[in-house]
Amino acid sequence: MVGPKTKTLKARFTSLFNNKNNRAINRTKTMSKIEEYKSELIRIQEMAILDTVDLVERANDCDRETKVGRGDSFWLMKSANQTLAIAARIEQLLEARNKTQPITTTEDEEKQKEAEAQKLLLSVKKELTKRKGKTKQDGKEA
Repeated sequence: MVGPKTKTLKARFTSLFNNKNNRAINRTKTMSKIEEYKSELIRIQEMAILDTVDLVERANDCDRETKVGRGDSFWLMKSANQTLAIAARIEQLLEARNKTQPITTTEDEEKQKEAEAQKLLLSVKKELTKRKGKTKQDGKEA
């Protein structure tokens, strides 16, 4: 016979297990979003570097003999410097993210989840055997 406390333990176990699965799914979604953002940042960084090269080439082609040519060259070089700074900042962000992000694979996460679920299952089994022992002892005394 299953008592009310046993049902609550089973319900707690299943809800906890389902919550962990939901968290794992959400974590996977988050990780995919992070990977999307990383690839987008890398794409933007590559564009900024290509734009920098283009702007420097244009600045070198400007006629520096005239006032307008010198002004154009100055603004093109300034713009090239700013786009290169953006590319460098993206590189810093990516490196900082790689340093702070723990290196775990999905296999490691799965093994860790399985170990946690196994521990929880063992604790539930121990609790059930304790309760069964108490009910048997109560039945013998009566």
